[in-house]
Amino acid sequence: MRTLNSLVFAVVAMQATAQLTNGSFEDSNGYTFAGWEWTCAPPQALADAPINGGDWCAAKEPGQTQGCFPSFLFQRIQGAQAGDLRTLSGWVRCVDDGNNLCLGAYVGFGTLNNGTFTLEEQVGGVDSIWTFVTITDTLELGPGDTAVVVLSSGNIGGPISPSSGRFDDLDLSLAQGMAEGQEDRFQWTVDNAGGVLQVRGDGTIRSLLLYDVTGRAIPAIAKHAQGSDVRIDLHQFPSGLYLANVSTSTGQHAFRFVVR
Repeated sequence: MRTLNSLVFAVVAMQATAQLTNGSFEDSNGYTFAGWEWTCAPPQALADAPINGGDWCAAKEPGQTQGCFPSFLFQRIQGAQAGDLRTLSGWVRCVDDGNNLCLGAYVGFGTLNNGTFTLEEQVGGVDSIWTFVTITDTLELGPGDTAVVVLSSGNIGGPISPSSGRFDDLDLSLAQGMAEGQEDRFQWTVDNAGGVLQVRGDGTIRSLLLYDVTGRAIPAIAKHAQGSDVRIDLHQFPSGLYLANVSTSTGQHAFRFVVR
Protein backbone atom coordinates (compact mmCIF):
# COMPACT_ATOMS: atom_id res chain seq x y z
CA MET A 1 0.00 0.00 0.00
CA ARG A 2 1.33 3.44 -0.89
CA THR A 3 1.84 6.17 1.67
CA LEU A 4 -0.57 8.92 0.65
CA ASN A 5 -0.82 11.36 3.52
CA SER A 6 2.18 13.38 4.62
CA LEU A 7 0.30 14.44 7.76
CA VAL A 8 1.12 10.92 8.95
CA PHE A 9 4.60 10.69 7.42
CA ALA A 10 7.22 13.42 7.34
CA VAL A 11 8.38 13.57 3.73
CA VAL A 12 11.89 14.79 3.10
CA ALA A 13 11.51 16.49 -0.28
CA MET A 14 13.61 18.55 -2.62
CA GLN A 15 11.90 21.08 -4.87
CA ALA A 16 13.23 20.52 -8.38
CA THR A 17 13.22 23.33 -10.90
CA ALA A 18 9.82 23.95 -12.53
CA GLN A 19 8.15 20.88 -11.03
CA LEU A 20 4.79 22.59 -11.51
CA THR A 21 4.10 25.70 -13.56
CA ASN A 22 1.81 28.35 -12.13
CA GLY A 23 0.34 26.43 -9.22
CA SER A 24 -1.27 29.63 -7.90
CA PHE A 25 -3.08 30.48 -11.17
CA GLU A 26 -1.93 34.09 -11.11
CA ASP A 27 0.94 36.42 -11.88
CA SER A 28 1.67 40.14 -11.49
CA ASN A 29 -1.00 40.92 -14.11
CA GLY A 30 -3.79 38.97 -12.42
CA TYR A 31 -5.11 35.45 -12.97
CA THR A 32 -3.62 33.14 -15.57
CA PHE A 33 -3.87 29.47 -16.55
CA ALA A 34 -0.45 29.39 -18.22
CA GLY A 35 1.06 25.92 -18.04
CA TRP A 36 -2.31 24.19 -17.64
CA GLU A 37 -4.51 22.29 -20.11
CA TRP A 38 -8.08 21.12 -19.78
CA THR A 39 -10.85 18.99 -21.16
CA CYS A 40 -14.42 20.24 -21.62
CA ALA A 41 -15.06 23.92 -20.79
CA PRO A 42 -12.17 26.22 -19.81
CA PRO A 43 -11.56 26.72 -16.10
CA GLN A 44 -12.87 29.80 -14.33
CA ALA A 45 -10.84 32.26 -12.28
CA LEU A 46 -12.55 33.24 -9.02
CA ALA A 47 -11.49 36.02 -6.64
CA ASP A 48 -11.19 33.52 -3.80
CA ALA A 49 -8.04 32.08 -2.23
CA PRO A 50 -6.73 30.50 0.99
CA ILE A 51 -4.55 32.47 3.39
CA ASN A 52 -1.34 33.55 1.65
CA GLY A 53 -2.71 32.10 -1.60
CA GLY A 54 -2.88 35.37 -3.51
CA ASP A 55 -6.11 36.73 -4.97
CA TRP A 56 -7.32 34.10 -7.44
CA CYS A 57 -8.14 30.41 -7.58
CA ALA A 58 -9.12 28.05 -10.40
CA ALA A 59 -12.57 26.46 -10.61
CA LYS A 60 -13.37 23.50 -12.89
CA GLU A 61 -16.84 22.18 -13.61
CA PRO A 62 -17.62 18.48 -12.89
CA GLY A 63 -17.81 15.95 -15.69
CA GLN A 64 -21.29 15.27 -17.03
CA THR A 65 -21.92 11.82 -18.50
CA GLN A 66 -24.77 13.27 -20.58
CA GLY A 67 -22.58 16.19 -21.70
CA CYS A 68 -18.79 16.50 -21.57
CA PHE A 69 -16.90 13.77 -19.76
CA PRO A 70 -14.39 13.60 -18.16
CA SER A 71 -13.75 17.20 -17.11
CA PHE A 72 -10.17 17.75 -15.96
CA LEU A 73 -7.74 20.61 -15.40
CA PHE A 74 -4.32 19.05 -15.83
CA GLN A 75 -0.62 19.66 -16.30
CA ARG A 76 2.02 17.39 -17.79
CA ILE A 77 4.89 16.58 -15.42
CA GLN A 78 8.02 17.57 -17.31
CA GLY A 79 10.89 15.10 -17.10
CA ALA A 80 8.88 12.48 -15.22
CA GLN A 81 10.31 8.98 -15.17
CA ALA A 82 8.68 5.70 -14.19
CA GLY A 83 9.41 5.04 -10.52
CA ASP A 84 9.72 8.71 -9.54
CA LEU A 85 8.30 9.44 -6.10
CA ARG A 86 6.41 12.74 -6.24
CA THR A 87 4.51 14.75 -3.64
CA LEU A 88 1.59 16.94 -4.72
CA SER A 89 0.00 19.35 -2.27
CA GLY A 90 -2.39 22.26 -2.40
CA TRP A 91 -5.66 23.76 -1.25
CA VAL A 92 -9.18 22.71 -2.25
CA ARG A 93 -12.63 24.07 -1.54
CA CYS A 94 -16.15 22.86 -2.38
CA VAL A 95 -18.88 25.52 -2.24
CA ASP A 96 -22.54 25.00 -3.08
CA ASP A 97 -23.68 27.99 -5.10
CA GLY A 98 -27.13 28.10 -3.48
CA ASN A 99 -28.86 26.20 -6.27
CA ASN A 100 -26.46 23.37 -7.04
CA LEU A 101 -24.50 21.06 -4.78
CA CYS A 102 -20.74 20.60 -4.98
CA LEU A 103 -19.50 17.03 -5.52
CA GLY A 104 -15.98 17.75 -4.30
CA ALA A 105 -12.57 19.04 -5.32
CA TYR A 106 -9.84 16.46 -5.91
CA VAL A 107 -6.16 16.53 -6.88
CA GLY A 108 -3.83 13.70 -7.77
CA PHE A 109 -1.83 11.92 -10.43
CA GLY A 110 -2.65 10.17 -13.66
CA THR A 111 -1.38 9.34 -17.10
CA LEU A 112 -2.28 10.57 -20.56
CA ASN A 113 -1.83 8.32 -23.57
CA ASN A 114 -3.11 9.24 -27.03
CA GLY A 115 -5.86 11.42 -25.56
CA THR A 116 -6.97 8.87 -22.96
CA PHE A 117 -6.65 9.61 -19.24
CA THR A 118 -6.06 6.98 -16.57
CA LEU A 119 -6.41 8.29 -13.03
CA GLU A 120 -4.22 7.11 -10.19
CA GLU A 121 -4.73 8.08 -6.55
CA GLN A 122 -6.65 11.28 -5.81
CA VAL A 123 -7.20 13.21 -2.57
CA GLY A 124 -9.59 16.06 -1.86
CA GLY A 125 -12.72 16.91 0.02
CA VAL A 126 -16.19 18.39 0.12
CA ASP A 127 -15.63 20.99 2.85
CA SER A 128 -16.80 24.54 2.22
CA ILE A 129 -13.66 25.96 3.84
CA TRP A 130 -10.24 25.88 2.20
CA THR A 131 -8.62 22.54 3.07
CA PHE A 132 -4.96 21.59 2.62
CA VAL A 133 -4.42 18.16 1.05
CA THR A 134 -1.29 16.24 0.09
CA ILE A 135 -0.48 12.99 -1.66
CA THR A 136 2.79 11.12 -2.26
CA ASP A 137 2.82 8.51 -5.01
CA THR A 138 5.20 6.54 -7.21
CA LEU A 139 4.65 7.37 -10.90
CA GLU A 140 3.74 4.31 -12.95
CA LEU A 141 4.32 4.89 -16.66
CA GLY A 142 3.82 2.46 -19.52
CA PRO A 143 4.82 2.83 -23.18
CA GLY A 144 3.47 6.10 -24.57
CA ASP A 145 2.28 7.36 -21.16
CA THR A 146 2.75 10.97 -20.05
CA ALA A 147 2.55 11.63 -16.31
CA VAL A 148 0.06 14.36 -15.39
CA VAL A 149 -1.25 16.22 -12.38
CA VAL A 150 -5.06 16.11 -12.52
CA LEU A 151 -7.60 18.40 -10.84
CA SER A 152 -11.21 17.24 -10.86
CA SER A 153 -14.59 18.17 -9.41
CA GLY A 154 -16.04 14.69 -9.84
CA ASN A 155 -18.62 13.40 -12.32
CA ILE A 156 -22.37 13.11 -12.46
CA GLY A 157 -25.14 12.01 -14.80
CA GLY A 158 -28.58 13.46 -15.30
CA PRO A 159 -29.90 16.96 -15.91
CA ILE A 160 -28.34 18.79 -12.93
CA SER A 161 -25.15 20.86 -13.10
CA PRO A 162 -23.21 20.76 -9.80
CA SER A 163 -21.03 23.71 -8.85
CA SER A 164 -17.30 23.66 -9.57
CA GLY A 165 -14.60 22.62 -7.13
CA ARG A 166 -11.93 25.23 -6.39
CA PHE A 167 -8.14 24.79 -6.38
CA ASP A 168 -5.20 26.98 -5.41
CA ASP A 169 -1.55 27.18 -4.39
CA LEU A 170 -0.57 23.77 -5.75
CA ASP A 171 2.97 22.49 -5.36
CA LEU A 172 4.75 19.45 -6.82
CA SER A 173 8.05 18.15 -5.46
CA LEU A 174 10.36 15.21 -6.02
CA ALA A 175 10.40 13.23 -2.77
CA GLN A 176 13.91 12.02 -2.01
CA GLY A 177 13.05 9.83 0.94
CA MET A 178 10.73 9.27 3.86
CA ALA A 179 11.15 9.29 7.60
CA GLU A 180 8.41 7.79 9.70
CA GLY A 181 7.10 10.35 12.16
CA GLN A 182 4.52 8.12 13.82
CA GLU A 183 2.87 4.80 13.25
CA ASP A 184 0.45 4.83 10.32
CA ARG A 185 -2.71 3.28 11.72
CA PHE A 186 -4.71 3.72 8.52
CA GLN A 187 -5.30 0.29 6.95
CA TRP A 188 -7.45 -1.24 4.25
CA THR A 189 -8.02 -4.78 3.07
CA VAL A 190 -10.05 -6.41 0.29
CA ASP A 191 -11.68 -9.79 0.86
CA ASN A 192 -12.67 -10.81 -2.66
CA ALA A 193 -13.98 -14.17 -1.50
CA GLY A 194 -16.30 -12.49 0.98
CA GLY A 195 -16.97 -9.44 -1.20
CA VAL A 196 -15.91 -6.88 1.41
CA LEU A 197 -13.66 -3.82 1.45
CA GLN A 198 -12.66 -3.00 5.03
CA VAL A 199 -11.17 0.38 5.95
CA ARG A 200 -9.81 1.14 9.41
CA GLY A 201 -9.05 4.79 9.93
CA ASP A 202 -6.44 6.58 12.00
CA GLY A 203 -9.40 8.55 13.33
CA THR A 204 -13.15 8.71 12.86
CA ILE A 205 -14.03 8.04 9.21
CA ARG A 206 -16.05 10.98 7.91
CA SER A 207 -16.49 9.92 4.29
CA LEU A 208 -15.48 7.11 1.95
CA LEU A 209 -15.86 7.77 -1.78
CA LEU A 210 -15.27 5.18 -4.49
CA TYR A 211 -14.49 5.72 -8.20
CA ASP A 212 -13.75 3.61 -11.22
CA VAL A 213 -10.57 4.28 -13.24
CA THR A 214 -12.35 6.90 -15.37
CA GLY A 215 -13.14 8.95 -12.25
CA ARG A 216 -16.85 8.07 -12.23
CA ALA A 217 -18.31 7.93 -8.71
CA ILE A 218 -19.52 4.45 -7.70
CA PRO A 219 -22.40 4.10 -5.20
CA ALA A 220 -21.35 2.04 -2.19
CA ILE A 221 -23.38 0.21 0.44
CA ALA A 222 -21.86 -0.02 3.90
CA LYS A 223 -22.32 -3.40 5.59
CA HIS A 224 -20.85 -1.90 8.77
CA ALA A 225 -19.94 1.66 9.69
CA GLN A 226 -18.84 2.59 13.17
CA GLY A 227 -16.25 5.18 14.12
CA SER A 228 -12.95 4.23 12.52
CA ASP A 229 -14.16 0.94 10.98
CA VAL A 230 -16.14 0.82 7.71
CA ARG A 231 -16.91 -2.23 5.59
CA ILE A 232 -18.25 -1.89 2.04
CA ASP A 233 -20.22 -4.58 0.19
CA LEU A 234 -18.42 -5.37 -3.10
CA HIS A 235 -20.80 -8.03 -4.43
CA GLN A 236 -22.38 -5.66 -6.99
CA PHE A 237 -19.02 -4.31 -8.21
CA PRO A 238 -17.84 -5.54 -11.62
CA SER A 239 -14.31 -6.91 -11.73
CA GLY A 240 -11.73 -4.18 -12.20
CA LEU A 241 -9.60 -1.48 -10.64
CA TYR A 242 -11.16 1.10 -8.29
CA LEU A 243 -10.00 4.21 -6.46
CA ALA A 244 -10.96 5.12 -2.89
CA ASN A 245 -10.80 8.51 -1.20
CA VAL A 246 -11.18 8.45 2.58
CA SER A 247 -11.54 11.44 4.89
CA THR A 248 -10.84 10.83 8.57
CA SER A 249 -10.73 13.15 11.55
CA THR A 250 -6.94 13.30 11.18
CA GLY A 251 -6.55 13.73 7.42
CA GLN A 252 -7.06 12.42 3.89
CA HIS A 253 -6.09 9.06 2.39
CA ALA A 254 -6.36 7.54 -1.07
CA PHE A 255 -5.64 4.09 -2.43
CA ARG A 256 -6.39 1.71 -5.29
CA PHE A 257 -7.89 -1.76 -4.98
CA VAL A 258 -8.90 -4.57 -7.34
CA VAL A 259 -12.19 -6.46 -7.37
CA ARG A 260 -11.84 -9.95 -8.84
